[in-house]
Amino acid sequence: MRQESLAKRSSPPSASVYLPALRNRALADVDGNDVDRQTAAYLAEPHHRPEESDGKEPDGPAPREREARRACRRQQQRPTPEGMLPSAAFEGKALHGAWLSGDGQVRLLSLFDTASGTVSAQRQIGMKNTEVPKLAPLLAGLDVARMVLTGDALHMVRASARHLTEDRRAHYVLILKDNQPTLLAAAIKALTGTGQEFATRGHTMTDRGHGRTEMRAIRTAPAAGVDFPSAAQFFRILRYRGGLDGVRTSKEVVFGIASLPVDLAGPAHLNHYARSHWVVENCEHYVHYVTFGEDARQVRTGQLPHVMAAIRNLAIGAFRQQGTPTSPTPAATMATPHAVY
Repeated sequence: MRQESLAKRSSPPSASVYLPALRNRALADVDGNDVDRQTAAYLAEPHHRPEESDGKEPDGPAPREREARRACRRQQQRPTPEGMLPSAAFEGKALHGAWLSGDGQVRLLSLFDTASGTVSAQRQIGMKNTEVPKLAPLLAGLDVARMVLTGDALHMVRASARHLTEDRRAHYVLILKDNQPTLLAAAIKALTGTGQEFATRGHTMTDRGHGRTEMRAIRTAPAAGVDFPSAAQFFRILRYRGGLDGVRTSKEVVFGIASLPVDLAGPAHLNHYARSHWVVENCEHYVHYVTFGEDARQVRTGQLPHVMAAIRNLAIGAFRQQGTPTSPTPAATMATPHAVY
């Protein structure tokens, strides 16, 4: 009996104990930015990209998921405006459960391709830095010429706009808030008024579903003479929400600025670009936070939080590109009134 008990006490730990420890120790020393580059390059290979849709009803059986079926129907009823340029959204997020010694909470800035639903690039942000200085390193090595890159009000700075348009030869669509009071006042002045002046520079879209209705009305105005790099148009989005009875219960007004000239983007185009920015919240952040439980992961060793986020991006992108019905796609998200900006 004594020999048996000693043998039991001296037995090696199970694989469930030491394998995660070895994995974490190995991944903690890996360059997270390099892992991001490798995973994004893998997903960008031609044989991994989803085939582009021509807007027609696909052959074969109908999608199994209800949201996917709704997306197909709404795409036929309200197709994407012609002449849209490829677009991507840059957005930051915090890994709330991951803290690094001396560097605070782990934060990441990613570039999300709104067509394929995959992350094209990602960078870690230091505790003493904001997202803005990381935009240039994020785009380094990527061909974003003639793409439309969308961002929130945090990136509404001249350095970012100048880098996108002059250095990267891309276009921007940015949200305008109180952090740029002079520009905001100019936008309000240019977009205030009624009558025929906005008759050809407006677009209205309605949605109905999930127990409520939504109406989005956008109007645009030239941004001539504005002291902001490559500014071409102001826009204002007015959004009403209400019940299925048609009674409005909420109203929201958002202003923005775009470098796209009128011949490249009318009101319907700008509305689509602005709306597509917020699919990153549903197709990337929500899947990370809820499906993968990222906020509950308290990994804190070296580069491990960054590396694990990159691996999750790889898994999400691979499933989405294979057409897995349970993986929300940008098209389905755009067709869901309660899940978009």
